[in-house]
Amino acid sequence: MSSAILTTPEAKRRINGAFRDISDVLIKIEAGRDTIKQIIADFSEEFQIDKKQFRKMAMTYHKGNFGEATKQNEEFEIMYETLTGERAGDPGDSNNGEDDE
Repeated sequence: MSSAILTTPEAKRRINGAFRDISDVLIKIEAGRDTIKQIIADFSEEFQIDKKQFRKMAMTYHKGNFGEATKQNEEFEIMYETLTGERAGDPGDSNNGEDDE
């Protein structure tokens, strides 16, 4: 495409309109993210649920992929246990190899 086409008044008007449309959508996305963050903070505090876990459950709910998420977690557990020799629930499995002194 020739850059001369981009300098016509019609092209400039349409391109700037597209920029405004994109900006409007991005503002809505940012506002939505802020709302999600606040909901997660409020409910995780009220019900003493880890924010990361609450977000993960909400995203799983949204995507409707609980079965897939469960399968991926099982595959992760098997692979991790195979590679490290650790089993879920082993003593010290939540301290990343650090001693509890």
